[in-house]
Amino acid sequence: MLITKNKFNKLDIITLLLNILLIILSLYNTSFSKYLLLATSWTNVILLYKSRNQKSFFIMFIFWFTYILYLYNYFFFGTQLSVYEIYQNDYNFTLTLIVHSIFLGIFNLYFKTIKYKEDIKNKIRIKDNSLFFLGSILIMVFIIIFGKAGENIFSAGGYGKNTVSNFLNLAIYEYYYIFFLLAIKYSKLKKDRLIIIFLISFFYIIKNLLFGGRVESLQLLLLIFLLFMSFKISNKLFFFGAIIGYYFFDLFGRIRGNPSIIFEGLNILNPFNLNRTIISNNQTDVFYNSTAFIGLVNDNLFDLEFRIKSFLYFILGLFVPSKYIPQEYTLWTAGRNLGVNYGGGGLISSITYTWLGVFGVILIAIFFAKIFNKFNHSKNEYVNIYIIMLLTTFPRWFAYSPITAFKLSVYSVVIFWIVDKLEEVFSKKKSSFYN
Repeated sequence: MLITKNKFNKLDIITLLLNILLIILSLYNTSFSKYLLLATSWTNVILLYKSRNQKSFFIMFIFWFTYILYLYNYFFFGTQLSVYEIYQNDYNFTLTLIVHSIFLGIFNLYFKTIKYKEDIKNKIRIKDNSLFFLGSILIMVFIIIFGKAGENIFSAGGYGKNTVSNFLNLAIYEYYYIFFLLAIKYSKLKKDRLIIIFLISFFYIIKNLLFGGRVESLQLLLLIFLLFMSFKISNKLFFFGAIIGYYFFDLFGRIRGNPSIIFEGLNILNPFNLNRTIISNNQTDVFYNSTAFIGLVNDNLFDLEFRIKSFLYFILGLFVPSKYIPQEYTLWTAGRNLGVNYGGGGLISSITYTWLGVFGVILIAIFFAKIFNKFNHSKNEYVNIYIIMLLTTFPRWFAYSPITAFKLSVYSVVIFWIVDKLEEVFSKKKSSFYN
């Protein structure tokens, strides 16, 4: 269970105050940004220490840490972090680091140390229901077959060159996780049923990788790890697997961009594509995108009216499909329409800052910390389902768009509630039939 004291930890307070001091100094002189980077790293290390007993949380904080570690290449060695350069300078990068430091500092202040390991499946009411198990399986198969269609990266020559379409132009592929979890709930954890679930999931992962997707496959693996391995895997095996897994997805990222490099010999195995004059990968590109958003705000190209409308359309997007949202108000499209080139994604800290300023950064940090604090003591299945989905989809909401934390994850709770009600109806009908 989690520590439930209301008082803040003294170390967390001191760490936050140190970050605030270095933020003020960095605003005065960007040369202090190196020390702010060190302090921000220390904040993330504390989060790793707090989560050492629950490996799924630990993985999430490792993932967060990678978006800090690559910054050392720029702040200490001057290495270019992206092929895009308009907003790549000390001032803009320092502002982005400051915003992210505020997010981590506030989150760490409110996030409590996890004390005990626990089997996450205990958070779900596992049942034996063949009808609902079969229904979940059929939906999983439907999503795999019809959720995505198009060319694979090998026939098209790389990710971005292949044409991929979604079922009815709806992004349903990631909703697979919901029905995966429902299938687990109604499997009674019987061996034959679990084999069916894992076999179908294998095809989900393979198809997604062939289409150039990484995040969907990674998130499903995170969900499987959370449910079946996080509470019992040894530390040595965990760290070995984490390194191999991170290397695999880094390697796949290079292959999906240019599949022909698999024929270029052993150079493809160069770990994390080191020894380059420009480091361009997911972490550095996301940080640059985050910087571009903040730079557009500072240049008043994202003025107050646009920021308010963009946020309101984000809220609307929680209830309606994205195809009905005016794309000119999404941050990514709006920036490109202004002539600013960047890729996809953006840190949740910079996105919330773009919409709501520092207040938004503080608010979102407190929200996630308080939600995660409920995990080890909550007996409410719906709360636990929501948190499980947050721990599954953090690669999306932390480094791409916050919408996953408030749409797919909330939809998971809604669908579980609907299925529970349907189960009650079927149970009553079955009972009345026999009576």
